Amino acid sequence: ALREEIARERRRVEPELTVEAERGRRVEAETLREVLEAINRPTSLDLILTEILKQISRLVNSDSALIALLEGDGSFRVQAARGLAETYSLGGRRFRNALTDELRESRAVVSVADVADDPRFEAIPDLPPVRSWCGVPLLVEGDIVGILTFSRDRVEPFEEVELHSAKAVAFSAGRG
Repeated sequence: ALREEIARERRRVEPELTVEAERGRRVEAETLREVLEAINRPTSLDLILTEILKQISRLVNSDSALIALLEGDGSFRVQAARGLAETYSLGGRRFRNALTDELRESRAVVSVADVADDPRFEAIPDLPPVRSWCGVPLLVEGDIVGILTFSRDRVEPFEEVELHSAKAVAFSAGRG
């Protein structure tokens, strides 16, 4: 009885030590491993980018995602997109704003809970409205070569576990 009471108290004080939490972490780790294996299989750039967006949707809950590569003038050119209707032709579209400049300079993830409250955000013209946005740099040997972005059409900040998973995928994609 004493052992059971100690276990109950421990779960109350340290809920991250529960069997369910551990099981959840194992599932997340296995999913991440599967994602990383999948994005390293394709051989052409288009297939790799498409596979990255397909697989990342297993880890990051978003309404849309895109991968854009860095251009010489500091802007980004969309190479692949997911979650947008076919009527939105994004391929080859360029964009640049204060958020992407910050991401490019810091080489760190930039996440905005509500873009309506952040003057740095500028929507890509003719796309559906965005409320929460996140950008993850794609790095090769420390140099930024592109950006992986996620957006939600509602205010719902990206969770730390989602950002961590996105960084892992972006790191692997940059190496691949």
